[in-house]
Amino acid sequence: MDKEKLKKIVDNPRIIAGIHNYCDRWCERCPKTSCCSVWAMEQADTSGPESRDPENEAFWNRLHGIFSTTMEMVQEFAEKNGIDLNRPATEEEKAEGVRFDTKTREYPIVRAAMSYLKSARAWCNSANDLLKQKVSEAETHLRLGLCDTAPETELKELREAVEVVCWYYAQIGVKLRRAVRQMLQPPELDEDIPSDSDGSAKVALIGMDRSLAAWALMLKSFPEQEKDILDFLVRLERLRRETERTFPKARAFLRPGFDGTE
Repeated sequence: MDKEKLKKIVDNPRIIAGIHNYCDRWCERCPKTSCCSVWAMEQADTSGPESRDPENEAFWNRLHGIFSTTMEMVQEFAEKNGIDLNRPATEEEKAEGVRFDTKTREYPIVRAAMSYLKSARAWCNSANDLLKQKVSEAETHLRLGLCDTAPETELKELREAVEVVCWYYAQIGVKLRRAVRQMLQPPELDEDIPSDSDGSAKVALIGMDRSLAAWALMLKSFPEQEKDILDFLVRLERLRRETERTFPKARAFLRPGFDGTE
């Protein structure tokens, strides 16, 4: 993608600045894609479906092209504003970065979120087998006359519940790490400006809300998984409550384009 095409997308009046910073990255289910510059860049790419496949060389070539164009714009901005991009970080700045990384990683809600990520990822890796088993059971019940019709609605809801859990388990941790890191930074000059940490925490909370609902739905469908699912529900509910205590303003954060703001 060339620089002019990228600028045209960014300058489009329909684009809502920052909308992609506080979304859940689930573009296929998002009603706001027409307002998103990231989505627009994806659609503007005409190099074919292979350029969206991470295992295809065209994918990496496309990313390299976008990166190169973006860096050109960054360089122009830096030169215009007297910013030296070549200035090496001082030892103090390096030490500060390491300190923030460590403090963020060890923060209680971040540790809890990363623990949930690992456990949920392992569960999701076995989810396809569980779904196949559930479909097989439904077909058997239908064949034996134990139900009048194929439970297609129930199976569809179950698949969607699994998709929700498997979509959000990593994002919750990523967003909480960003939120905590921003919280640990020096406070903004204007305390009335909505905090990015609150916005990131809100996205994490939304992921928790939806995941909790999905786990609850699966609880009745996977009785053999009751112990594990109850454990996920307890851990995630504790994490949600602790996140709300850590970021009391997060729920009230107005995400551009999503919460009545543009």
